[in-house]
Amino acid sequence: MKDLVIQLENRDEKSLVLSRFMAIRKVISKKILNRIGVLKILKGIWSIEMAPCIREVGRNLYTISFRSEECLRRAIEKGPSLIMGCSFAMRIWPRGISVMEVMIDEIEFWVQIHNLLLELMTSGNARRIGAKMGRLIMVDEGLVKEGIGRGFLRIRLGIKIEDPLIERFWIPVKDKERRWIMVKYEKLADYCYTCGKLGHQMKSYGSEIKMATHNKIMMKYGEFLRIAPIKNKGIRQWRSGEERRRYGEREDNWRRNMKEDGNRKGGKEKEESMGTGKVDERETR
Repeated sequence: MKDLVIQLENRDEKSLVLSRFMAIRKVISKKILNRIGVLKILKGIWSIEMAPCIREVGRNLYTISFRSEECLRRAIEKGPSLIMGCSFAMRIWPRGISVMEVMIDEIEFWVQIHNLLLELMTSGNARRIGAKMGRLIMVDEGLVKEGIGRGFLRIRLGIKIEDPLIERFWIPVKDKERRWIMVKYEKLADYCYTCGKLGHQMKSYGSEIKMATHNKIMMKYGEFLRIAPIKNKGIRQWRSGEERRRYGEREDNWRRNMKEDGNRKGGKEKEESMGTGKVDERETR
């Protein structure tokens, strides 16, 4: 008997419009979250004008249809949402592959680098650190040029979900000495204090606790890796070449915008919010 072959048609025009800017969000957790609760929270984050269709498509897996590429881009850049104590990883769902073929093995974070010497707080060092820690997406130039007094660098990274979080690293300083540099993650959800991975809690390993290598009486992982997000309004960020190509940004436009932002004095730019649309009383994050 011959294999069955069925000729299928493409989506109609209306469906193609709704599926043009699709994303998939995956809950980073071993436990299955309540689908009704998750959908309610997601619909509270994005209005129907911005995301007309949000659905569950698998265990801890949800698809979101956005109105425009800009809405999709900003949703991805907003960082992992904290929903029911868990992080959500988001990926674009391109045409030509099924939902189960979308590789979701990475999650994006804004990461703060603390305990750096003043002379080491440069854009070049921020990019160098980011390239070593994961996939460098962008550098918060505002903190380098205008926020040195805050005492840290800020970078956006793509981090492998299966890898343990980097909690600190050494840097060489004068006289052959080394200095510990502390790493903190914005919007960091529950993670394991034993193995340092997202998606499960320490109870998976019983009562075992991992101690820091530089101080045997200090835990390697803990609440101290979390930090509140920084809100930068109207500050342009350095974006890696890969990310600019992904969203069709040209190098000259990017550099011109950076220059314009640097020359702008006074005035208040109108803040564009992701939540633009009808105001409702649905649950938000």
